[in-house]
Amino acid sequence: MRLAGLLLLLAACGAPRSLSESDRAPLRTVAGGTRPATWVVRGTYRDGAGEGEFTDRFAADGRFAREHRSALPGGAGHDGAERWQLPIDGLARPAGGRAAREAEVTATVLSGGWPELDLRPRGTRAYDVAVDGQLVATLHLDASAGLPERLAFHRAAGSRELVFADWRAPLGFPVAHEVLLSNDRGRVADWRVREVTAEPADFAPPAAPADHRFIAAMSEVPARRVGTRLVVMARCEDSPPGFWLVDTGAGSSAVSPAIAQELGWPRVAEATLVGPSGRAARGLVRAGTLSIGAFEVDGLPVVEADVSALSESLGVPVSGVLGADVLARCVLELDFAAARVWGHDPARWHPPENATAVTLDGRVPLLEASFAPDHRGMLRLDTGSDDTVTFHGPTVRRLALTHRREDLVTVRVRGVGGEVLGDRGPHAWLEVGGQRFTHFPATYLRHSTGGLARADLAGNLGAALFDRRRLVLALPHECIVVE
Repeated sequence: MRLAGLLLLLAACGAPRSLSESDRAPLRTVAGGTRPATWVVRGTYRDGAGEGEFTDRFAADGRFAREHRSALPGGAGHDGAERWQLPIDGLARPAGGRAAREAEVTATVLSGGWPELDLRPRGTRAYDVAVDGQLVATLHLDASAGLPERLAFHRAAGSRELVFADWRAPLGFPVAHEVLLSNDRGRVADWRVREVTAEPADFAPPAAPADHRFIAAMSEVPARRVGTRLVVMARCEDSPPGFWLVDTGAGSSAVSPAIAQELGWPRVAEATLVGPSGRAARGLVRAGTLSIGAFEVDGLPVVEADVSALSESLGVPVSGVLGADVLARCVLELDFAAARVWGHDPARWHPPENATAVTLDGRVPLLEASFAPDHRGMLRLDTGSDDTVTFHGPTVRRLALTHRREDLVTVRVRGVGGEVLGDRGPHAWLEVGGQRFTHFPATYLRHSTGGLARADLAGNLGAALFDRRRLVLALPHECIVVE
């Protein structure tokens, strides 16, 4: 009994609880008095794409809408019913996962509601912040006024930190008039407040840009199956058509530098790509018209990336990668068994009864799945991967998926940022998208520091899982169909 009591005490010491009401009282005093029903903060914004303007809208009930624009747009919000995100392609989408949690914490700190967050003491004037039970960041308060000084986000790959300064009270409560965003490569962006006004505000996401069109409701797109993956024929302006890899795991599309330079697409910013074991910096260029069957899209910011290694691995010359920015504007039907692809106008395509809802983590789709022996988790849909399922290192360790197994071989997983080690062997079953997959080879990662090290995701679903299936990517409708 004494030993059991000691173990319970140790467990309690290792898991700090949220602040009590009495602990929050002094923090509420520091955060200031009553807010108006809605208020707006405006100012100048600067990032790697240049200088611009920002508008932050807040409500006392927790709603928010943050938008900034230099050469590229960005932002996030919560209209009271749905979280949304505005990525660099200008098309607002429902938001979920880590991106939504980080946006919510940031907005709560900026609006002064931070004492009501799920705060767990970490040290002197420092608190871990959780959303939906997930650890998101550590909030540091300054030593003088006790206001937020720094918000350090917890990420598997690289650091990300917001610094708050120049606190003033134009409406009677503190507002940070200078906000700096940085990562382990240095400063990323800064916001400087020009005015704070109490006024009515709209929290709905911005309207979709009129940057794409459909010549027909449906068209077949020339395609080829290469190994387990599908490439489709696309054309950039008047250049000869070429093969592009369909990659739901890529947040942005990518193009060969040779094509971008030949067509004179201007560079507008820098992008950071996250891969299995790290990150890599790439340029962003403003594309002209990209045509895929009867679908055309203009002016997307796409990554300028050397795709020669991808061409070598696929065995066919590849012009680029079709990522989530393109897939969010059309419905793409992939028949892996027949190596055929069709494009549909989302306005004239309706989800069938067997459609499965997806959650968008930034721009990448996530699916809930069950898998052997008796687990559930969120999996990232990544048709750019030639694997079936790649289980993330934290999941492998937490669930002991490789413990005492003698049927595994060591493999190397390559991608952006290098390669990581894993083990490969049979997996009994997995259920996702209304389908059950049995007795297939899967990869169990050991240790990694990049995108495949996320503890909040169980792993990735690759193209090989759908080897004999038809997969409809209906991201504009936030769903997929697996048959």
